[in-house]
Amino acid sequence: MGRKRDCRRVYVGAGEPDVYSLTKNLVERLDWRGVNITPLPDRFRMLMKARPRDVNLNVAVGTEPGKVVFHGYCRSGNLEWACRPWSLRWWQCINA
Repeated sequence: MGRKRDCRRVYVGAGEPDVYSLTKNLVERLDWRGVNITPLPDRFRMLMKARPRDVNLNVAVGTEPGKVVFHGYCRSGNLEWACRPWSLRWWQCINA
């Protein structure tokens, strides 16, 4: 990527636009624009406010079309999940 200016990106699992952001420097310093995808309503509102020139989508992404039951997320960092078995194993692992 280097210092290419005015590029495009897709960020699946976008979190807070400032804290732990993987794209903040690209947006602010190099004027990158793109698509931010998050199933979390609070993060979606933050992205809408902080990144109005981007396309912000409040949806989940998966391998099959349809609806998914969202089980929760961790508020520290950008850790999100919608798969209960995976999230429980992960949560047990980091809290062991």
